[in-house]
Amino acid sequence: MYRANYVTDMGENYFFISLSVSVSDASLLPEIFKNNASQGAGFCTLPRTIRPREALLLDASGEEYRIQYPFRPGSSEWLDFWNDINQNPGIIASRSIGERLQLNLRNL
Repeated sequence: MYRANYVTDMGENYFFISLSVSVSDASLLPEIFKNNASQGAGFCTLPRTIRPREALLLDASGEEYRIQYPFRPGSSEWLDFWNDINQNPGIIASRSIGERLQLNLRNL
């Protein structure tokens, strides 16, 4: 478990959010993530209507890992995050699952 400030795709800020990370080998974590997140549970969680973005990583042994990450797509941190993943020789494949929002259209 890690904690970080999270910016939604809509630009909303949430502070000290808990993010799930299943990576056991710290060398697979991107440097930008390590610099912007602290190990340990956060003080808050995102609203149930928001599921955070995730990076799915596959290492050479076929093990799959998930990293929930706080960086807004298109930001410099987001670009650095994916650049770190793509340049990591321990990761042979990766893909992103974008942030998911559940809208309550009955109130609109």
